[in-house]
Amino acid sequence: MRTDKPNKPPRSRNKPLFKSKGYISPVSKNKRADGLETSFGFNNQKEMFDSIWESRSHVCMFTGEDLEKIKSWQFHWMFMHVLSKGLYPLWKLNPANIVLGHPDFHTAADNFTEDERLKHPEWKFDLFFDMQEQKKKEYIKFLKDNLL
Repeated sequence: MRTDKPNKPPRSRNKPLFKSKGYISPVSKNKRADGLETSFGFNNQKEMFDSIWESRSHVCMFTGEDLEKIKSWQFHWMFMHVLSKGLYPLWKLNPANIVLGHPDFHTAADNFTEDERLKHPEWKFDLFFDMQEQKKKEYIKFLKDNLL
């Protein structure tokens, strides 16, 4: 036991370990300093997801599964950014960069190795990765068109 630090009194059972700031909804900065509009008409991802859910078919284009049967806590996992938000931040709120997919497919496409993907030969990973390549070209054109 360390003797160089004084003992702290035990923490009260009613006092939380961390101060909670509550949930803060991520809101986009609608306009950048250079005036480029990057919100595509949405204030946040939830607003965009709700709009996409209302306007598109509820079937996964990669697995053929009905997305209406997905549990509500997995709702946000049905919306797949074709190009990741981290590497392509200007298209975070671009509905053209979002596809509806089964949460299991979403996890497999984002996180699994090629060997793990081979366990699901019926899933259309090639279609998703082809879409990524096409969207990368569109993103580069978007940057050039906006002089970025």
